Amino acid sequence: MRFFAVLSSFVLNIKDKKGKGGVMQQQYYAIGDAAGKIYKTLEQQGKRSLTQLQKESGISDPALVNQAIGWLARENKIAFDKIGRGSKVSLV
Repeated sequence: MRFFAVLSSFVLNIKDKKGKGGVMQQQYYAIGDAAGKIYKTLEQQGKRSLTQLQKESGISDPALVNQAIGWLARENKIAFDKIGRGSKVSLV
């Protein structure tokens, strides 16, 4: 739960490079929201492929899924396991 509190405060304090908020802030919010959905999915269902995560988290945009995965990876919240030609994501 602490992760979501930190994520929420980070998203609420973000400004775009011009300091106006707007489109940049909306994109950060969307990425943070998607990261939260993916985190919850992994927490409830365990190790998943990117395709499974996209379907099970209900995120329709694959680019948004990748951005959210990047966010979680940067925060050291997830790990990747190479399985055959693919990979699976799990919580750390």
